[in-house]
Amino acid sequence: MKERRREAEERAKERMKRMKKQRDDIRSQMSDAQHLSELRIVLMGSRRAGKSSAGNSILSREEFDLKRSAQCVRRHGEVADRHITVIEAPGWWRNYTVEDSPELLKQEIVFSVSLCPPGPHAVLLIIRVDYMFKETEREVLQGHLDLLGERVWSHTIVLFTHGDSLSDTSIEQYIESEGQDLQRLLDKCGNRYHVLNNQNRSDDTQIKELLEKIEETVAQNNGCHFEIDRKILQKMKERRRAEEERAKERMKRMKKQRDVIRSQMSDAQHLSELRIVLMGYRDAGKSSAGNSILGREDFDLKTSGQCVRRHGEVADRHITVIESPGWWRNYTVEESPELLKQEIVFSVSLCPPGPHAVLLIIRVDTRFKETERKAVQGHLDLLGERVWSHTIVLFTRGDSLSDTSIEQYIESEGQDLQRLLDKCGNRYHVLNNQNRSDDTQIKELLEKIEETVAQNNCCHFEIDRKILQEMKERRRAAEERAKERMKRMKKQIDVIRSQMSDAQHLSELRIVLMGYRAAGKSSAGNSILSREEFDLKTSAQCVRRHGEVADRHITVIEAPGWWRNNTVEKSPELLKQEIVFSVSLCPPGPHAVLLIIRVDNRFKETERKAVQGHLDLLGERVWSHTIVLFTHGDSLSDTSIEQYIESEGHDLQLLLDKCGNRYHVLNNQNRSDDTQIKELLQKIEETVALNNGCHFEIDRKILQEMKDRKIAEEERAKERMKRMKKQRDDIRSQMSDAQHLSELRIVLIGYRAAGKSSAGNSILGRDEFDLKRSAQCVRRHGEVADRHITVIEAPGWWRNYTVEESSELLKQEIVFSVSLCPPGPHAVLLIIPVDTRFKETERKEVQGHLDLLGERVWSHTIVLFTCVDSLLDTSIEQYIESEGQDLQRLLDKCGNRYHVLNNQNRSEDTQIKELLQKIEETVAQNNGCHFEIDRKILQKMRERRRAAEERAKERMKRLKKQRDDIRPQMSDAQHLSELRIVLMGSRAAGKSSAGNSILGREEFDLKRSAQCVRRHGEVADRHITVIEAPGWWWNYTVEESPELLKQEIVFSVSLCPPGPHAVLLIIPVDTRFKETDRKALQGHLDLLSERVWSHTIVLFTHGDSLSDTSIEQHIESEGQDLQRLLDKCGNRYHVLNNQNRSDDTQIKELLQKIEETVAQNNACHFEIDRKILQKMRERRRAAEERAKERMKRMKKQRDDIRPQMSDAQHLSDLRIVLMGYKGAGKSSAGNSILGREEFDLKTSAQCVRRHGEVADRHITVIEAPGWWMDYTVEKSPELLKQEIVFSVSLCPPGPHAVLLIIPVDTGFKETDRKAVQEHLDLLGERVWSHTIVLFTCVDSLLDTSIEQYIESEGQDLQQLLDKCGNRYHVLNNKNRSDDTQIKELLQKIEETVAQNNACHFEIDRKILQKMKERRREAEERAKERMKRMKKQRDDIRPQMSDAQHLSELRIVLMGSRAAGKSSAGNSILGREEFDMETSAQCVRRHGEVADRHITVIEAPGWWMDYTVEKSPELLKQEIVFSVSLCPPGPHALLLIIPVDTRFKETERKEVQGHLDLLGERVWSHTIVLFTGGDSLSDTSIEQHIESEGQDLQRLLDKCGNRYHVLNNQNRSDDTQIKELLQKIEETVAQNNGCHFEIDRKIFQDIDGIKKTKERIDKWSEDIRSQTMSGDDGSDSWSLGSSAYGSFRSRSGADTVFGSMRSKDSSHTSYESGAIKRYNSIELPPPDMSGDERSDIWSSGSSAYSSFRSRSGADSNSVFSSFRSKVSSHSSGFGSLRSIPESVEHSETKRAPGKPKISKLFPRILQKRDKHAEDTKKT
Repeated sequence: MKERRREAEERAKERMKRMKKQRDDIRSQMSDAQHLSELRIVLMGSRRAGKSSAGNSILSREEFDLKRSAQCVRRHGEVADRHITVIEAPGWWRNYTVEDSPELLKQEIVFSVSLCPPGPHAVLLIIRVDYMFKETEREVLQGHLDLLGERVWSHTIVLFTHGDSLSDTSIEQYIESEGQDLQRLLDKCGNRYHVLNNQNRSDDTQIKELLEKIEETVAQNNGCHFEIDRKILQKMKERRRAEEERAKERMKRMKKQRDVIRSQMSDAQHLSELRIVLMGYRDAGKSSAGNSILGREDFDLKTSGQCVRRHGEVADRHITVIESPGWWRNYTVEESPELLKQEIVFSVSLCPPGPHAVLLIIRVDTRFKETERKAVQGHLDLLGERVWSHTIVLFTRGDSLSDTSIEQYIESEGQDLQRLLDKCGNRYHVLNNQNRSDDTQIKELLEKIEETVAQNNCCHFEIDRKILQEMKERRRAAEERAKERMKRMKKQIDVIRSQMSDAQHLSELRIVLMGYRAAGKSSAGNSILSREEFDLKTSAQCVRRHGEVADRHITVIEAPGWWRNNTVEKSPELLKQEIVFSVSLCPPGPHAVLLIIRVDNRFKETERKAVQGHLDLLGERVWSHTIVLFTHGDSLSDTSIEQYIESEGHDLQLLLDKCGNRYHVLNNQNRSDDTQIKELLQKIEETVALNNGCHFEIDRKILQEMKDRKIAEEERAKERMKRMKKQRDDIRSQMSDAQHLSELRIVLIGYRAAGKSSAGNSILGRDEFDLKRSAQCVRRHGEVADRHITVIEAPGWWRNYTVEESSELLKQEIVFSVSLCPPGPHAVLLIIPVDTRFKETERKEVQGHLDLLGERVWSHTIVLFTCVDSLLDTSIEQYIESEGQDLQRLLDKCGNRYHVLNNQNRSEDTQIKELLQKIEETVAQNNGCHFEIDRKILQKMRERRRAAEERAKERMKRLKKQRDDIRPQMSDAQHLSELRIVLMGSRAAGKSSAGNSILGREEFDLKRSAQCVRRHGEVADRHITVIEAPGWWWNYTVEESPELLKQEIVFSVSLCPPGPHAVLLIIPVDTRFKETDRKALQGHLDLLSERVWSHTIVLFTHGDSLSDTSIEQHIESEGQDLQRLLDKCGNRYHVLNNQNRSDDTQIKELLQKIEETVAQNNACHFEIDRKILQKMRERRRAAEERAKERMKRMKKQRDDIRPQMSDAQHLSDLRIVLMGYKGAGKSSAGNSILGREEFDLKTSAQCVRRHGEVADRHITVIEAPGWWMDYTVEKSPELLKQEIVFSVSLCPPGPHAVLLIIPVDTGFKETDRKAVQEHLDLLGERVWSHTIVLFTCVDSLLDTSIEQYIESEGQDLQQLLDKCGNRYHVLNNKNRSDDTQIKELLQKIEETVAQNNACHFEIDRKILQKMKERRREAEERAKERMKRMKKQRDDIRPQMSDAQHLSELRIVLMGSRAAGKSSAGNSILGREEFDMETSAQCVRRHGEVADRHITVIEAPGWWMDYTVEKSPELLKQEIVFSVSLCPPGPHALLLIIPVDTRFKETERKEVQGHLDLLGERVWSHTIVLFTGGDSLSDTSIEQHIESEGQDLQRLLDKCGNRYHVLNNQNRSDDTQIKELLQKIEETVAQNNGCHFEIDRKIFQDIDGIKKTKERIDKWSEDIRSQTMSGDDGSDSWSLGSSAYGSFRSRSGADTVFGSMRSKDSSHTSYESGAIKRYNSIELPPPDMSGDERSDIWSSGSSAYSSFRSRSGADSNSVFSSFRSKVSSHSSGFGSLRSIPESVEHSETKRAPGKPKISKLFPRILQKRDKHAEDTKKT
């Protein structure tokens, strides 16, 4: 502290010298004319800063009232021979940002500088010196002053008040002690400041000096005063004028409304009794309002968890006031606890028969935003819609309005407040709680309440009895359960205490605190130790504290917290390590783990999963030592914790069950009550006693493994730090002074919410970037550390979106970002927050988006880590090493350049200076050069943008003309008073939000629904009906959607009879719109018939993400699929920003467009074809009838079974097997059954067994691995089939039931039925009598019965159920709190057992025995194989010399399509180099891996069941060429085979045939690379090989039994790649150190092809000229694009070639030069048997076409038609055939001249129908 004081004093002296010099320099330059006779001053500052006192001191008299004012105050005086004008602007709340301040306040701040025309000489910014000045204050001050524009800072002087508190300390010493936030503010003001002691006004020197400083400030500004930008002032004045006009109109309307009511009121309506309920959020002022109404302090100002009722006599009336407890201000009703919601409902029943009015309390001194409106509406809606007709908004803090009318406040505050008032019938009143002596405000309020009663026909508000009754029953049931719980807990404690000896009253207790962030762990620790030991700030490390409490030595460990809704998978590795280490910091282990949970928040399933996941890191035993410690107990008030538990629901109760129902409640606000701590310590001792006197000790393996990992990471972190230090030292030593740049250009890149804007603000040292997201790049400038800094913020992508899923506009902006700081940025800062897990998905998305800028960008990229305040003392290197290989690989790609930034601590400028130094070092590493994007990329993107903008302008013109043409034709009758609208779209497209925006209120629930939802409202003088149809899965075709969904879509248009005026098709603009989306949309809308498109308008949502980009530009950028959809809709569209509902112009315009659509349809609405509707209704009716019959049959069946069941058949033990395909929901179902997260949601290759106690039964659940959805049993691998059979033997003597899992949110087709039946048939026919179908995802059914779903879905599902004896059950995994669904399932299982004569299922022993023997034999052979492989490798390694450890490796990847070649290549190179889409050509990529230069060639793949004879000629050529693309030849060929599908004889033959193209020698260089290794789980690859059968083994024998398994899902494990490279080196050694070289004869044949290709290239010139000139029609022809060529003759009716048509016209071109090199005609290689045949031709394109001679037998058919399944790159092929014998001979019979096309391909064709048939087959 002394050193800090000494340094501050030194800096203070320096500051004083600088200030003295600065003032001396100014004075010397000032002339006498600059000593002003008049000075104009504006005072600014927060409330209570001392503005009024400062103004009085300046004027030397009491001119300013010390009470705060809502308006500016102007005063004049004569001081020191000058005429002084002082304006005091109203102040803001000290910690309120400018966004939180009301609109009126911001207007007054702007107007303040115009009240002393022509403008103030100085703005005095008032700051008290007796308060701590923190970053929040600085941000608040800057935000409010920035309203006046940037120039205001050059006229601003900081005026420090309360100078008397400094005593003898200089103001400079105060400034230097206070820290960098204050210093940065002073820097912004040009270091102009003055200190004022308002207590000593007799000292006029301080005022004289202040006035001199103001004159100096004027001199610094060239003798000018401050003048605000006229545009800002004009805009604000116009807004104020408009608001005042609207306020006057509002006052007139309100007066008229009240006058009308009063005239109708009789004397009887002047009530002698009034009942009032007060509602509002916490701190709104409910208690104060209640006290003001009753005229005395009846309500306690502390928060209460229950309703409070008070009575009084006011204005000759008996008044009853109920204060309802408040919610957190920005909390939605879903986030509020159940008890609070119950109290809100009960509040209106506490003044029977009901309240006359509900007063909704809202403060006028804070901003009222959309979040507040939603919170208010949600909580009041608990009382039903009718409550709004009895609600009056009561504005509190009316004193802050001063002379401003409440109407002016309402009009200035914006549409959210106005919409709320509209909902309340514009009933409101303002109350000044500070002036209770004025009883007129209360009398007027009571009169307004009486008028409200009169408006409701003299009726009070009465809540719907059903709502109240339901809530009372729920409360009563909860209270009963609470009593039972209390009894159980008391009994449990009594039992434990009676068994406890004196020795178990411990003198020492060790405690660990666990919980999410902001749960209250630090406060709880402080309460336990009875002093402030734990810092309330977030910590990234465990914190240990000690203390003596209640005669015990207490050790408390606080573990760092996780984000509230983050699962354990999303938490960073360091956090998980700290949680594990926490229990080792109080050796030998903690007596209890206290799990902290707040009682003032809703506890939902997400919280339970997060809590369980993080505690499970410590092992299952931790739960027996865990006590739930509830914090914020003060909010419960008199409610017992048991009542809270029972009210809150099953998720909290499940967690408590897991903890053995040990809990305690703590009121951190009342630490003086030490009984709560003593009781907690007793409960901890009881917990120890329950655990046999033992503390918790973590499994040593878990701890040791974590410690080893931490040690290894710390070692690597140290190594990393050394490397980084050396790297930077080397760079600096080589840097010249010229490389210390005076200008730096920076681009910020990262995903949304990564912290780009905050990072930009930190770099520039001020809030330049808006924290709201923008769709365009944003450029800002500033002076930082003697450098001119330009910062560009590029818009961010969604976090888990690949570059393919991002919109085109976003990708363009990323590319343009680097061109906005010409000539280019010195560095690209890649923003990554450290408080969330960095996984492979993040790495891929980051790499994909940066790769848009080209490969070179990585040499200029620095990773900038944000949110590092959560790291605390942990080094960034330790974080990097702990987080895993994905982050490390990204850093390697950036040259290991990184920096950490704490945006919370901007006052520390060293972090920015160091960042700028690192940027300069990066420039030096790049030879002093900045990054410059490849001009071709930029030019291409600019041209694309320019073309899109041109098309957008054209589109806008067309649309404007289209609308202009419609409007004049519309009569007044077509301006409709009623509009009916249907909303259509995929799930999560934003239909509900769009509906709410249209209706102006929260009518549609944001949760998805399986039925249509209809809502009504009055909007823009129209009655609006909106129907929301349920949505389909985003990429699901209409065939894949369930039948019920399709029915609902059809019915939607009949729910607003006679039919909708428009169908709004909802599409979000912030994601890529692809062909799959278009097909899905069209397919689902086509259910309504073709006519629907003429009534359809595309409604784009998420318009906020477009920012200033027009929707037309988005449409034109996004591509042809979106444009084709719009064409289909007649180019009708509208964009909606659901985030800005206060802008009602967007809704009005939408309604106008709907009216225009109606006009376009001859004033008709859409009416669906009655036949379609009738047919669907009949189908639905029939399904409902059958569903009723099914329900009756099922009920009868179960009723028949139950009476026959004896008590013995109610089983205490149940064994269950779960079956189903992958992704069906087996793991979730298992977790729901057991009531906890037992099954991992990841795919497993082995059966998984778990146990639990459920509903007084011991439950064993076996999850069998799943098959691929449409795979028959023949396609499934042998190991999977074995596991299915073994599953029923893992719960001996056998399962009581097999649960067959089927999700209901997708269609169930014949393929699904066959797959299910075949896999279950592996267990024998008897399994079906024990099988129950368990339907999952039933939350999507909502009110639809499962029977109706079954009957709607069709016969395949019904046949399956018939096979299961019609046993089925539905399970909602989203609602695990409903345990009745599990209890009923267990009953059905017992009934199934009863149906089987009380027997469980037992598999035929022969089947099981046979499978076990097969497995045993396979395991034996696998062991033998492993031994042989080990011996083989051990024999090779000693023979290998060091020279055979190669520095370069060349690899070729071979395999069928979709085998995983591209993924394998990416895994080998450690980055996304290979495109996952199919390619027709070989692809070559390079990389540095494990100190080797790796070249990887990916050859195109063949269709899976195609022999080499069926493959196209071009494919075979590419396979041959592949080995020549890495000269002199590859070291190894990796033959890719997936392990998750069956390998049969057909696969072996196709593999051998295609590899044999390279000659027999290739097999000695081939290694089989198994992909999909993650599906093997713990099964060895050898076991898979031996299980799979002889075909795979024969192939491996042919490869010399060389193989390797690769898990592409776990690329972070680089050992698998290192081992693969070793195996390749061993393969080379086996081949005498030689690589593979193909037989030269094969290449000689290929050379012949090349020569022919050159000749045909020359012919193509003549072809092009003939095509374009058209001089000889008979010989003119054209070629299309590489994938969609259309070959035609123009001379006659017959075509030479079958037309090859593309569904996408963008791929077809007939422009000049359209004949590409891809379309050249080539000669393929001779037949591989060696028979040279010159009659073989091929037409080259990116698709595969082959032409073959059939040698004479058929003179009309020289070429055989080819076969090819269509890839994603080639969607269609024409058959090329019928070439005469005259062209069978190539070079011997043809001159080298340029032939006519008519001679090369004469028109000898088969009939069109034959061609059509062949095309269809293709």
